[in-house]
Amino acid sequence: MAENETEGGFQNQQRRLPFREKSIDSITQDDIKVRFVGMVIEKKGDTLIVDDGTGQMKVVVENAEDIDINSKIRIFGRVIPTDDGAEISGEIVQDFSEADMNVYRRLVSEEKSLGV
Repeated sequence: MAENETEGGFQNQQRRLPFREKSIDSITQDDIKVRFVGMVIEKKGDTLIVDDGTGQMKVVVENAEDIDINSKIRIFGRVIPTDDGAEISGEIVQDFSEADMNVYRRLVSEEKSLGV
């Protein structure tokens, strides 16, 4: 058997940490991977300022030129501790302009109740 195989033929893989749903005001330096929905209120280079109604967060992303101010987006990213608190290194940015936020909130609530 090869070094990185198991009996079932699957490679041994480390499980990745999930992106945890958070509101901006609840993100701390102790968080690792987070996701949240918000509105882009400012953009400079590859840096966005996103507001989710609870606070604002600096988010650094690639290809920010494809994202418009006043866009509703969902960010999946890593928390980077800073002297002022934290900022996010965005790994995935989704256009959420067409999302039904009532359905999304129910889904998030259900995930939390299941411990997902």
